[in-house]
Amino acid sequence: MAFQDRFSWLWPTIVDKASAKRASMCGLVACAWCAGATILVVMVNMLGVDLLHFHISALLDALLFIIIGWGIHRMSRFAAMAGLALEVYERAAQVFERAFSHGFVLDIFLVLLLISSVRATFAYHKYRKEEDEKARRKETGLFPQEGPIAEGPNGNADGERT
Repeated sequence: MAFQDRFSWLWPTIVDKASAKRASMCGLVACAWCAGATILVVMVNMLGVDLLHFHISALLDALLFIIIGWGIHRMSRFAAMAGLALEVYERAAQVFERAFSHGFVLDIFLVLLLISSVRATFAYHKYRKEEDEKARRKETGLFPQEGPIAEGPNGNADGERT
């Protein structure tokens, strides 16, 4: 139980719409980290220090993560999937290019956080749909009403509820 509590931020439990909203913030944090780190490294490289061989075109990557993070904040399933796909693609390209990633553990954490945001955004829409359906049924009177059913004129149970 202690292990689960300690790493609940990495793989949060999702049981309702509110917990799904909280869990989606994992992806927002991952996107903010990716965008912030990329911007920082590009700025250091612009000062003349060759750090991680990032080019100024990496700012486009940072912009994509900012947009994706905003989409995750708005509970977009597409944005969550795009963030996960972009991160996995970049890590795969990095491995094939350099054959090893120095931040392998960080990469795993970022992917797990983005997977959590995918889980959360899909769960959020599922729970929201259920709530909307309940509200719609309640407004239109489609919920089964309380009380026994009175017998109809033929003696069967097709009459009014009492």
